[in-house]
Amino acid sequence: MLRQESLNRRADLTLRRLLHALECARSQLAVAMATESKATPPSRWRSYVEIDDRMRRCLRRLRSLRRDPSQEPLELLPTLEALQRLPRRPDPETRRAGAEHLCRYLGDVLSRIEAQEELFDPPAE
Repeated sequence: MLRQESLNRRADLTLRRLLHALECARSQLAVAMATESKATPPSRWRSYVEIDDRMRRCLRRLRSLRRDPSQEPLELLPTLEALQRLPRRPDPETRRAGAEHLCRYLGDVLSRIEAQEELFDPPAE
């Protein structure tokens, strides 16, 4: 029983850290895109909107897991580590390329989360 409680606490902490890292990354992407919004071609803007939508969906699903600690996936720890490796302050000289790179990087991270989709949905009875 004590071991299960310890695992649940660890899973909860991992999930809270992942939620925070995703929210920070989403904010970072919004700032990066706003910085170059006038010069952004429509195709890149659509890519940003798509990534932002995917992030919102993932955040919503992850928050819903919080209600049932037994479903919280420790398998998302590598994804958390990938988000924590994001540079916090992009170099001003590479800011334009930074937003595009950030979109691609976040797209890869979101793919990792979405690949574990079965962890988000309760088993059908």
